[in-house]
Amino acid sequence: MPNIELLVILSICCDIVLFALIAWLFFMVRRLGHRQVETLINQLKESNQLVERLEAVIQEKARLSKNIQASFEQASRQDHGAGIEHEKVVLLHQKGLDADKISEVTGLTKGEIDLILSIRSVTP
Repeated sequence: MPNIELLVILSICCDIVLFALIAWLFFMVRRLGHRQVETLINQLKESNQLVERLEAVIQEKARLSKNIQASFEQASRQDHGAGIEHEKVVLLHQKGLDADKISEVTGLTKGEIDLILSIRSVTP
């Protein structure tokens, strides 16, 4: 979740900068004429549109970050399950069972068992 915290901090910083800009513009408007005020208003509208687009991008990045994190967690759980299955195959092999018996016990194919044993550097 550090990515989400970073996005929240980034959003707060953007808000502070925008507040400072609005305060600066307020004081500048008091000094300027009507025509320049209209120009500033248009620039503010454009800035607001940019901020809205930036917020949408930040929200999309946060959503993607959550999806990526969920994918990593799911992959980690699957890897852990496969690791347990591999340990079971190695243990059964060490107990003297051949690939056919291990296949019956685990439900894996003989080819999968041979592959697991070869990856684990155990002679099938």
